Amino acid sequence: MEASEYKHVVLRVYSLVAINLLDPKGRQLPVKIPDSAKTDNLLSKLKEELDGGTGFAAKHVDDVMVKLSKANKEIEDCFPPVFERLSIDNQTMVKMIEQFAEILSKDKDPSIIYQYFLRKFAESEGRGGGEFFTPDCILDVMTQMLNFKKGVIYEPCFGGGTMIVKSHKQAMEESGSEKQVLEFYGQEANPVNFRLGKIHFFLEDIKGDWRMGDTLLNDQFPEKHANGAIANPPFNIKNWSDETTFDMDSETDTPADERWIEWGLPPKSNANFAWMSHINRHCKKESGLFGVIFSNGTLSNKASSALRKQMIAQDRVVGVLALPSQLFTNTAIPSAIWFIGEKNSDQKGKTLFIDARKKGKLREDSRTLKELSGDDIRSIVEPFRQWIDEPKKYQALQGAHNVVSNDEILHRNENAYCNPGRFIESDETDELVENDDVLALLEEIESLQVDIGTLHTSIVASFDND
Repeated sequence: MEASEYKHVVLRVYSLVAINLLDPKGRQLPVKIPDSAKTDNLLSKLKEELDGGTGFAAKHVDDVMVKLSKANKEIEDCFPPVFERLSIDNQTMVKMIEQFAEILSKDKDPSIIYQYFLRKFAESEGRGGGEFFTPDCILDVMTQMLNFKKGVIYEPCFGGGTMIVKSHKQAMEESGSEKQVLEFYGQEANPVNFRLGKIHFFLEDIKGDWRMGDTLLNDQFPEKHANGAIANPPFNIKNWSDETTFDMDSETDTPADERWIEWGLPPKSNANFAWMSHINRHCKKESGLFGVIFSNGTLSNKASSALRKQMIAQDRVVGVLALPSQLFTNTAIPSAIWFIGEKNSDQKGKTLFIDARKKGKLREDSRTLKELSGDDIRSIVEPFRQWIDEPKKYQALQGAHNVVSNDEILHRNENAYCNPGRFIESDETDELVENDDVLALLEEIESLQVDIGTLHTSIVASFDND
């Protein structure tokens, strides 16, 4: 099978066994497991019929998992039948259940193992895997920099739920509480990823308001506001809008969609700053800080220069972090994290830039994927947290990070480029020159890579349909 197919087999069988071992005493809503879905009963039934029809186990487990999802509202409709369609044979099904039961009997954390599988399947699927998984080192960087301790947190495209789970675990560890300390709400457009995320939350016992739908075209929470947000939206989506997206109010000559009023209409050709504006609206009322990761093109593409100018001029950009390339399973291009929110009096009129492009090294188990070490992560997080918590004590570090006045950002170049390398004094004599021609070329290459990925997905889908 393709990785995109067998991930459903592995994750579902694993989830079935893991749910059986969840401790209902520690959960606000007890886990309800029908007798037919209890591991011992299920194995006995399957072994009785091991020599029966070749499709017995597949159909039976499909039926059992539908009953399990109906018994628990939090994962209702998360297990539509799949085993019979994929022709999983009786012996394979029994072996998988037995092996997962053995693994989980050793006091393992069900959520950690589930996230391990998400990572492995993301790496196997390549580009498609980036839709439901964010690499561990990026999760560590973002959650430690944002450091959510209380309040309502929003995730507009939660995928497999890794960002919410990481934020939840960090907050719980720091608080020492046995009860959930953060409130969550979120949305996801892909129905497969929506189910993966909800199961992940269920295994971790995370309560939240989770809804499915296209976030940019159909915001499920138009009146809700958050104290913070964390997001890894799909990079560089083209053709993201519909005919009503850019409607203007004839009387005021302002965008009809309130999300675009603050910074102006986002480009039709690329959804990156539409995501940024959308999240900003959810967080601004509560003065919340949010972090969102995008491709490096958001720092310099000319199509979004007007929005960047507004973000800087309105003093909303707390910091910008440039990351190295090859961190993601679905793209080798470098990425950047924008941190947006309210500033205190000592931060007003200034923006922190962190350049981590040279950090990270190839993973031992990969020829193409990099990861950030613990030291790398600390060198990124510490100056940011100092800028947030004690801005008067902040000190720039040559070649690594620097605080720059917003006037300098706006006056240095007409397109309000926000590449950290432009504002951090290099610690090397042979500094890479980031001129406009080079930036434009990188932007074009990035756009072509997105087109190639879209074409590849279409081709694979056409074969599947045939």
